[in-house]
Amino acid sequence: MPASSDGGDAATLSTVVTDAGAASHAPDPRLIADLVTANHILYDQHVVDAFGHVSVRHDKRRDRFLLARSMAPALVTAADIVVP
Repeated sequence: MPASSDGGDAATLSTVVTDAGAASHAPDPRLIADLVTANHILYDQHVVDAFGHVSVRHDKRRDRFLLARSMAPALVTAADIVVP
């Protein structure tokens, strides 16, 4: 079972922002923390396996989705969340 996330991973949010001049478009850190937690829970409950993924719509840019880079959902941290 993956370690539980207490939201501390959201501190690395700066690695998530892909639009250099658009800091105001950065996703809410709570959204990132929720996505990390969702990855861990769905892996633990056998909903996704090592090759599955979980995504969420960006809270400020409705044309974007957030998801973890290519890795096992059990290992996802906030630093692994990207905007494709």
